Amino acid sequence: MDLQREETARERYAIIRPLLQDSLDEDERIAQRKEISKRENVSVRTLYRWEKAYRTDPKNGLLPLPRGHGMGTTLPVNFDDLLQDAMSMKREVPTRSVRNIIRTLELEHKVEPNVLKRSTMQRYFQRAGCTRRALLMDPVPAATAARRFNKEHRMMLVQCDIKYSYRIPATKTTPARTFYLSNILDDHSRFPLHSCWYENQKATVVEESFRQAIQLYGKFDVAYCDNGGQYVTEHLKNALSELGMVIRHAKPRAGNAKGKVEKFHQVVDTFLTECQLAKITDVKEMNKRWDTFKKAYYVDVPHSGIEEYYKVNGLAFPTEGRSPLQEFEIDSRPLEYLNSAMVERAFRYVEVRKVTKGSIVSVNNVKFGVPPEYRGLNVTLVYNPIDLSSVIMVGKDKQDIQLKPVGIGPYVNNWSKPKPQPDTKPNHSRILNAADSYAQEIADVCADAISFADYGMDDTEKRTAQNKDASQE
Repeated sequence: MDLQREETARERYAIIRPLLQDSLDEDERIAQRKEISKRENVSVRTLYRWEKAYRTDPKNGLLPLPRGHGMGTTLPVNFDDLLQDAMSMKREVPTRSVRNIIRTLELEHKVEPNVLKRSTMQRYFQRAGCTRRALLMDPVPAATAARRFNKEHRMMLVQCDIKYSYRIPATKTTPARTFYLSNILDDHSRFPLHSCWYENQKATVVEESFRQAIQLYGKFDVAYCDNGGQYVTEHLKNALSELGMVIRHAKPRAGNAKGKVEKFHQVVDTFLTECQLAKITDVKEMNKRWDTFKKAYYVDVPHSGIEEYYKVNGLAFPTEGRSPLQEFEIDSRPLEYLNSAMVERAFRYVEVRKVTKGSIVSVNNVKFGVPPEYRGLNVTLVYNPIDLSSVIMVGKDKQDIQLKPVGIGPYVNNWSKPKPQPDTKPNHSRILNAADSYAQEIADVCADAISFADYGMDDTEKRTAQNKDASQE
C-alpha cells in the first residue's frame, strides 16, 4: 500500500476524530463540523463524506483513490496541469464554456486537438466545484422545451439581428458610447455570412450588411428578422425585391423564432467578456479581434446543432463533427452570385438636390463640387451613405458624372507676411506733434493778416491807441 495514501488517511482521521464521539448529538456534531471546517479549511460536505467513509470502512475508508483512478488511457500525461490551468480560466470568467476553454488550450499548443473531451472536463469541474453555478452562486433556470427547425440547404433562409456591446468608456478624445454587431446567419449551416461591429445601428448599417453578404456569397431566398426599425424600411425591402429576395419578420416578442442567431449571440457574449478584460475601446480593433475569435471559436469548431440535424433525419454524420464553415461549403446547393454593379445599384440611395451658386451640393453634411453649368439647377444624386468618398450625379443626356468631396487645393496665393514691428516704444506722439504744427501754421497766418482798426487816425491817435492796448494787456 502506498505510504503517501496512508499518511493522507491518518491526516483525515485526525481532522474528523472529534466527530466520531458517540456522546455527541446531531446538533453538537453539526456545530463541530462548522468549527472544524473554518479551522482546517475543509468544506462541511467533505467532512461529512470522510466521516461516512470511516464509519463504513474504518480500515480503508479514508484512503484516497489511487492516482489516475477513473481517468481514461487517452488523457495526456500532464492532465493535472491542464486541469488546473482550465479551472483557473473558469474562475477568471465563470461564464466561459468548457468547449471554449478546451479550444484555448489547443490554440495555445498545450494539448493536441481532440484529446480533451468536453464531458470529461465537465466531470472534473463538477468534482472540484468549479462550475458556473457554484462560482456565481446564481441558480440556473430550468431549461425550457424548444421547437427546432432547419432548412435543408444553404441560402434558403438567413436570420438577421443586431447585438449590443458593453458600454465603451469615454477617452480623452471620444465620449462614452456603444458598438453594435450586425449579423446575418445562414439557417442551415449556422455560418455567419456577415458579422461586423459598427458605431451606430442606423438602417444604413443593416443595408450595408446585406450588401456585403450578397456580394460575397450571392443570392438567398428569404431573410428572417425581427420588427426593428432598421429592418422595416422601404429602401431595404425595395433593394432586396429588386434582386429577387424576400424579407419576412418574426412576431413581436418571439425571440425563440430566431433561435439560431440568438444562440450565436452567446458566442458574442463570450467575446465581449474577453474584450472587457483586454480593455478594447476602438471599433476597428474590436472588428479585428472579432474576426480572429469568430474563426477560432465558432466558424472552425464542430457545431452540436448540425450533428443533431443529421441524427434526427437519420443521415450519416462524421464522428469528428462538422463546423459551420464545413457544412456551408459541402452543401449540394450551388451559390447564385449576382452582378456586382447590379447589387451596388440596388442598395444605393437616389435623391434630388439643388446646386448652390457656388457649384456645391451637400449629402449628409459632406460637400461635393459640381460643374459650373449646373448652378441653381436640381440634379439627381446616386450614392452609398456608408461610403461618401464619391457621389454619382446624373447629368445632361443621362450621363453619369462622378463628384468628389470639396477640399482645399494644393495651390494657394503666396501672400507676403508683414514685417515684425520693433519692440522699442516711442517717447513722443506724432499725432500730437502734428496738431501743434497745424496750430502754429494757423497762428502764423493770423499774424500776417491786414488790420483796419487804425484807419483814418493821425500819428498821435495811433500812439494813444497802442498805449491803451498795451496797458490793457
